[in-house]
Amino acid sequence: MIQSVYMVFTRRLSYFFFFLFAAVCNLAANTDSLKIELTKATSKEVIFSILIKMSDEYTGKSSDTSLMYANKALDIANNIKDKKTIGKALYNVGYIYNSMYDDQHALEFFRKSFLLRKQIGDKEGISESSNAVGNSFYFLGQLDSAEFYLNYALGVSKEYKIEKEEAAALFNLGNVVKQQGKVDNALEYYLKALKISNKLDDLNGIAKCHNNIGLIYFGWDKYDSAIRHYKITYEIRKNETEKKGAAIILNNMGNVYWRWSKYDQAIVCYQKALEIFEKNDYKRGVASCQNNIGLIYENLVKGDNSINENDANFRKALEFHGKALIVNTILGDELQIARGYNNIGNVIIKIVENKINGKYTSSWKQTAESRAKIKADTLSRAFDRALLYYKKSSEIMRRLSNKEGIASILNNIGRVYFL
Repeated sequence: MIQSVYMVFTRRLSYFFFFLFAAVCNLAANTDSLKIELTKATSKEVIFSILIKMSDEYTGKSSDTSLMYANKALDIANNIKDKKTIGKALYNVGYIYNSMYDDQHALEFFRKSFLLRKQIGDKEGISESSNAVGNSFYFLGQLDSAEFYLNYALGVSKEYKIEKEEAAALFNLGNVVKQQGKVDNALEYYLKALKISNKLDDLNGIAKCHNNIGLIYFGWDKYDSAIRHYKITYEIRKNETEKKGAAIILNNMGNVYWRWSKYDQAIVCYQKALEIFEKNDYKRGVASCQNNIGLIYENLVKGDNSINENDANFRKALEFHGKALIVNTILGDELQIARGYNNIGNVIIKIVENKINGKYTSSWKQTAESRAKIKADTLSRAFDRALLYYKKSSEIMRRLSNKEGIASILNNIGRVYFL
């Protein structure tokens, strides 16, 4: 199974139409400067503004520090007793929780922000907070509630011509209806969001829309269209200071080329993405690319290849699946660990079959008599090694109650016993 890391990394990128990317090397300089400003600030309003900026600086880099400054800003806002400022501070705390994947707490603060902003008639704030509430419900899997709040955000933003939030609501609604299986409707929402983003010259919004449109075309097996939209996204992402966004798109492009059977182009994309993920120490992306490269090498087997050429490809596949397994073990991702064991078992079988083909020709499976002859060969002992990996995978899948995974592995085990 090819792996995508888009949803993992781009959670904040994909569901809000603003984000702050600061180069890591500039973080200390920026925060030091803000700390100096903070010591000189005398009014609560200025202190509040600086605390919000400091919270932004640490978002995505140190969640605890970011949350600390966000809560300090909220305390200042409560002391000021200005409801608009409190609404902004509540939203900011929710935003930090969202970046930490703590959806329940994010929803709690976003809703407080929404209700307060609605009470004072802060139209831009209302559309911003209702967008955020809708997204929190989306992440929590409550799609009907998500759709309600996002439509509310869309209505307010359209009525008061808050185009940034209108584009955000359209994009977010696209995600919701896509999850509901209404892919045609999702495409309409993304195209409308893209039109507004182009008007606003919002590069981040443009990139997100093209990426999600590419995902839809990929799902429809319209590979030319998918690649065209991904390339537009990549041209934007590659110029950002933070390069992980570009790597994700390269991984997505690799997935298209893989399904398109353009394996050489797929490997190029995956390897470029892998290099970026490794430089950024983004382990989930590293494991995804390693797994995908392994799958490509498994499928580079051709009828006109020699036994040695096929064996070399299988060995490469085994190498990359092994690397992915190590990374996923470090991450503690049980599902991917189970898939990794299964992938390794599959490759071991292919290595053995390839060797047997070289020794006995490919007709060895045709009769029970020929299969019995092979079982007496020492080569067949490697099948037992494959079974060990399948059983490890099966144990995890059972623990996770993953019925699809269990069925797939049982099929693989049955195939070994049939041999």
